[in-house]
Amino acid sequence: MKMMETNQLDKPRVRLRHVVLLGALLSSCALVARAQQPPAGRMRLAKIEVVGLQGLKEEQIVAASGLKLGQAFTVEDFDAAAQRLLSSGLVTKVSYKLRERAGEAFLTFDVTESGRAGNSSVVFDNFPWFTPDEIAAAVRRDVPAFDGTAPDSSAVIESIRRALERLLAERKIAGQVEYMPSMNLETGGNRKHVFTVNGARLAVCAVSFPGASGVPEKELIATAKSILENDYSQEFAANFADVALRELYHERGYLRVEFDQPRATVGGDAACASGVAVAVPVREGVSYNWAGAEWSGNSALTPAELDAALGMKAGEVANGAKIKRALRGVARAYGHKGYLTSSLKPAQEFDDAARRVTYRFEVREGAQYRMGELKIAGLAEADAEKLRARWALRAGEVFDETYYEEFLRKNLSGILQPGARPQVTMFVKPDREKLTADVSYTFKFTAK
Repeated sequence: MKMMETNQLDKPRVRLRHVVLLGALLSSCALVARAQQPPAGRMRLAKIEVVGLQGLKEEQIVAASGLKLGQAFTVEDFDAAAQRLLSSGLVTKVSYKLRERAGEAFLTFDVTESGRAGNSSVVFDNFPWFTPDEIAAAVRRDVPAFDGTAPDSSAVIESIRRALERLLAERKIAGQVEYMPSMNLETGGNRKHVFTVNGARLAVCAVSFPGASGVPEKELIATAKSILENDYSQEFAANFADVALRELYHERGYLRVEFDQPRATVGGDAACASGVAVAVPVREGVSYNWAGAEWSGNSALTPAELDAALGMKAGEVANGAKIKRALRGVARAYGHKGYLTSSLKPAQEFDDAARRVTYRFEVREGAQYRMGELKIAGLAEADAEKLRARWALRAGEVFDETYYEEFLRKNLSGILQPGARPQVTMFVKPDREKLTADVSYTFKFTAK
């Protein structure tokens, strides 16, 4: 039985080499000898079977193996066929059983399908010489099942890399293909397989934004200066648009703006003859006005108080940046009453015909905290005592986060030496069991 497995990136492949006869278990000496030693020479392939299929068809596996009925093969050829299956992206495990009779080979593959749900998207980060269809076609020559995603399989990753190397060679483009897995370091999500060309000069000489009108393209280009200052990277351009350019649109009420994948071309017009021109298509949607807020789950603050803390006015542009600042205002209103762990879960309801948006906020107020201990470090003891004497929030009183934030600004006068500008670290430590909050101020003076 020949077994080849891969189920983890860069995991050493387990390889066992022996042939198992199908059918009933027999014990003759001749058959034992056959099991211990693979058939020698070439055999005509008479039949292929595949077991373990869930969603794939047998002909897909046979095609990916590269084997054809009626042709002559060696055991080494069957080894290579199993390796091609692993590299195809169709399966994560494969083993085969071989029965040889009178020079004819009867082959059975036992496979475990890869399952697309566990695949990660594949990014061709800086291949501006080719269209996406050209790259996909080149990859499918080595990975027939390629659909824009790939499993965490070293065999599949290496097959994609080799296909890209061959594509560069065919176009006589200098450079080496490198691979780097990518993910969101905080959440572990947004996993990607990123392929890049190293050694090729890809200076960006122009950037455009097809579909832009709500924000003048001139302003978008000025904001995207950092794209022009770097070599081309699809990932960098896409991430830049998703953060910096999205903010420009949100400020104007375009809350549902979307940016398509950047497109790059080499050697465009005379002004960009030897560089890369980057186009980032924009789907702006409509600009929304503020229709109002609806609140649920609140008891410490009334809807009117929450509206006042939010500070948005009906009919004004639904400025995304202003809305973010307004949410901080709501958090401060709760902090003023001792609710230090409050949170808001917003949901948007868009009315495209009226160009209005309503925000529905689910409020989780949490527990109310009271003042605990005041700690002051880094000051002379006499100065620290003066500062403590000015602290008006007594132990056991409802904690006021806004008081803590503004205290130093209003009370340092007459305590520090003239001209002294210490670094001050402020910290609130809630105790979830006692429902108290300790306040710490630490002063650090630097030598002149």
